[in-house]
Amino acid sequence: MAAAKPNPTAGQPPNGASIPSSTIPAGLELLQAHIYFRHGERTPVKQRLVHLGLPERFNLCSAGKEFAAGVINAPVEGTAIDGGAPSASTSTIVGNRQNRELMLLRRRVEEGRGTTSQSGHEHECYWGELTDLGRLSTLRLGKQLRALYVDKLGFLPPVLGPEDVDSVYFRATQVPRALESTQQVLHGFWPKQDARVVPTIYQRPIDDESLLPDQGCPTAKAFDRASKKGAAEKYNHTLEPLDGKLAKLVGVPVRIDSHPSANGVFDTIKASQAHGVPVPAVFEDSALSAVLEGAIVKEWFSSYASRQFTKLAMGRLFYELNTRFDDRTEGKSPLKLGLYGCHDTSISGILHALKVQDGRWPAFTAYVSFELFKQEGRPAPAAKAGWLASLFGGGAVARPALDRDHFVRVKYNNAEVRIPACQAEGKHLPGSEGSVCTLEAFKDAVKDLQINSEDWAKACRLPLPADA
Repeated sequence: MAAAKPNPTAGQPPNGASIPSSTIPAGLELLQAHIYFRHGERTPVKQRLVHLGLPERFNLCSAGKEFAAGVINAPVEGTAIDGGAPSASTSTIVGNRQNRELMLLRRRVEEGRGTTSQSGHEHECYWGELTDLGRLSTLRLGKQLRALYVDKLGFLPPVLGPEDVDSVYFRATQVPRALESTQQVLHGFWPKQDARVVPTIYQRPIDDESLLPDQGCPTAKAFDRASKKGAAEKYNHTLEPLDGKLAKLVGVPVRIDSHPSANGVFDTIKASQAHGVPVPAVFEDSALSAVLEGAIVKEWFSSYASRQFTKLAMGRLFYELNTRFDDRTEGKSPLKLGLYGCHDTSISGILHALKVQDGRWPAFTAYVSFELFKQEGRPAPAAKAGWLASLFGGGAVARPALDRDHFVRVKYNNAEVRIPACQAEGKHLPGSEGSVCTLEAFKDAVKDLQINSEDWAKACRLPLPADA
């Protein structure tokens, strides 16, 4: 593998150093915060550009190779799992924590096939795997968020106790790098744990996954395929000026639909640069990189020009977010913090849905935060049980008319976002320059998008419109 060189910005969350300087707007009290973050640095998702000197394999993954796995120990004699007759108590025996333990294991990449296989390097990564650097950057993100919500604001406790379990919610997609990043953020947030508390990270079946834009939805996938095909027809010409620098180097004129594609080239180069792996000098040209990035952003996200696609892609996420806001303001939930390990497409989808996208590809550990406030002095109703179950109901929830005593602030990498729907007078906190929406205005911004799971499933079976 090519030797790495120091990268002074590696392992740092975007704008991470400024997170603790964030403040609560005057006259408001923080009720709830939700942070959606992209996973940390990873290896490229497949092997590319080896002929240019990039590594055939990346030896950047040591931490994830040793882990503890839960195993069942000492089954009771006579149970089904011990070869005896099944009994009504088998599930109780298996589920008893006294019969479980952690076993230390190690995994390693094996090269080749069958009897010719050879063990890879001890620290070798799988393609698309979270690297040690990615673990470090998400750990630092967790530490920075702790500096704000625990140390500065006192919004969350220094250690999660049994009484705090219902006030936090952690979730990640089924992709390993998202789950591992969430684990690292949690460790940065709460490095010390109460022995009585084992944090839970929720994961959902792919058809129920609202953190990924088009998973489990045939109509959304068809939208996306049509959009990417159209993007190649519309924007391939924007890459032609790069042919003199890239075509001979890469082996083909780089296009949205070439092999390797513009996205494949861009991803491989960015993943390498993030780890200090040397790349051909031409890729250090910021102007060239901007042209590549501009084309793939259009390839991946032009479909958000359709509000129908946006509803299918992001509607359930905003339905769930607004349900959590409502449950908190109405005293139905004690939830104070939500952490969500997701992906670049998740972050960009959120920004597109709010109409605040910046035309850039979200960086590793990029995040969007949503903070819910209430006017100081306004009493908060006592929380009631059963808040989590409300997120998975099928039908729409009837809500009373919203007041203007509650506000929402959205930040992207800690920079306040000015949502267009919140700019008019009366739609935001006076003096906030439009950056702190009334809760009512925020919900109006996505009211045509949010959709519950039952209606989403029906909409995902509808044919594409003729102009898609």
